[in-house]
Amino acid sequence: MNQAPSHRRRALALWCVGLLFSALAGWLVQQNNQHLLQERTEAAANELAAQIQQRFALYEHALRGARGAVAVAGGTAVTRQQFKAYADSRDTALEFPGARGFGFIRRVERADEAAFLA
Repeated sequence: MNQAPSHRRRALALWCVGLLFSALAGWLVQQNNQHLLQERTEAAANELAAQIQQRFALYEHALRGARGAVAVAGGTAVTRQQFKAYADSRDTALEFPGARGFGFIRRVERADEAAFLA
């Protein structure tokens, strides 16, 4: 009869050790999952940022081309028809996906507004 309590203590001790190892294993798996999640999230964010920068570089290329066309056409003397001819020479849907068009802004004094619009 004296052996029964000893077996119970050993079984309880073994159960506690198993419980401790299970808790440790669960914690380690959780830490590893958290690390993987952070790594993958950072990688996805970096990839997305690179794609956005690449897309903006396309639009920057288009705007620099438009600036060059305006400069070659005479800068402040360029007409809407000249700029439209330049814009029509580009395949914006293929070259610059997502862009709805390009243009430039010319400052017009308020006194010259009516003549400019005409």
